Amino acid sequence: MTFTPGSVTTAGSPAESTIAVGQIPAGGISAITVAETQQAGYAFVASQCRTGSFADVTAGGAATATIPTLQRNEDWYCTFRNRTLNGAVAIAKTGTTWAYHGDMLSFSFAVTNAGETPLTNVAVSDNRCSALTLKAKRNSSGNPDQTPSVLDLTDTWIYECSMPAPAHTAGEQNPIVNTATVAARDQLDRPVSDTDQHSTLLLHPAIDIDKTGPATAQAGQPVHYQLVVTNPGDVPFVAANVNVSDALCQAPPVLTTKNGDPSPGQLDPGDAWTYACTVQTLVGQTVVNNVGVVIATDSYGGREVTDNDPARTVLTAPPVAPPPAPPVAGQGADTPTRVGLALATGTARLTGNSRCASKPFSAKVTGAGIAQVRFLLDGKHLKTVKSKAGQSVFTVRITPSGSARKTHRVTARVTFKRSANTQARTMRFVYVGCARQAIKPQFAG
Repeated sequence: MTFTPGSVTTAGSPAESTIAVGQIPAGGISAITVAETQQAGYAFVASQCRTGSFADVTAGGAATATIPTLQRNEDWYCTFRNRTLNGAVAIAKTGTTWAYHGDMLSFSFAVTNAGETPLTNVAVSDNRCSALTLKAKRNSSGNPDQTPSVLDLTDTWIYECSMPAPAHTAGEQNPIVNTATVAARDQLDRPVSDTDQHSTLLLHPAIDIDKTGPATAQAGQPVHYQLVVTNPGDVPFVAANVNVSDALCQAPPVLTTKNGDPSPGQLDPGDAWTYACTVQTLVGQTVVNNVGVVIATDSYGGREVTDNDPARTVLTAPPVAPPPAPPVAGQGADTPTRVGLALATGTARLTGNSRCASKPFSAKVTGAGIAQVRFLLDGKHLKTVKSKAGQSVFTVRITPSGSARKTHRVTARVTFKRSANTQARTMRFVYVGCARQAIKPQFAG
């Protein structure tokens, strides 16, 4: 004899408290077995059978109850208690954790049954990524799902989608937050759902350089520049990936200070690093159009960013010294002169044999503030004498050669120390080669 729940309702839903009622037919029964027909969406809890006098006739607790021998016309009651199965679904979303604007973002959604009852009418969506694709339906063994229309307790269904990272806008959401939603219905046709969010950080690497220097300078003098590198973006740069250059500087810019950076190993957003370099100008040059360049590579995806900044310095001509007084014939002389507003303190005087010469002699420059003297004979380099501490005399040994009565020119080009504030000078004298006297032979007898 089989009874179904719901014939008599006591309290709660029919599945939570149902009573099967019967009467023993005439003649009695030695034994009878009753069972509950289980309904989808419910689970058996306990059972109990009693006679009309409410004396227990079974130990109870089983979904199938056996009643012992009963007398004719004796009533009995069997109560089956059930509970409603809980339906639940879960979704777990994974995907791109960081990206640059314009990159393609990829996401994956794993849908599982988190309840006690199979689910149907499964639908998955995402508030930002609309083109979802079902990639796989697998059971607990990783094999294809044999009931693909039902999400069983051990099933996992995988969905995927992709979308481009949106273009940069003011006030944009960062990180981008995607919300995935799954909806389904349980065996009692009740709706169940779940959501999961995923965040993608949008990166904005940026670098800036600010170059400063004097507005004017004197041509021929070195000009010093300062370059300040900052990070206006939201991505740090490892120190080795920050490169500063300046095409006109004598040497690559030198990092002079990181201005108290607490993490000196990387240029973080808001940091400022200071560099310096020098441009050596030339006399006759009128302007320096100098450009500082910085290139940095971030540590996430290797995105390279760059910036440059020019600095213009107008060059003025150096002051011109008045022409020197002509030297005395055969001698070279120099006296202090005033250059611009500063007194020239360098002096130089050239002496040597300005007559007929047949034997070696010395050409000599004496003076003050001399850096070096370059001697030439007939336009060809003889010797360069560089100044040593306290030196005031510079000499070169000249050995006459060539034909008699031939004129030779000795030139001394004098360069003064910067502190002497004296322009370079060129001094000359000439000598004539003497004929060698013939040796009169002695009478031999």
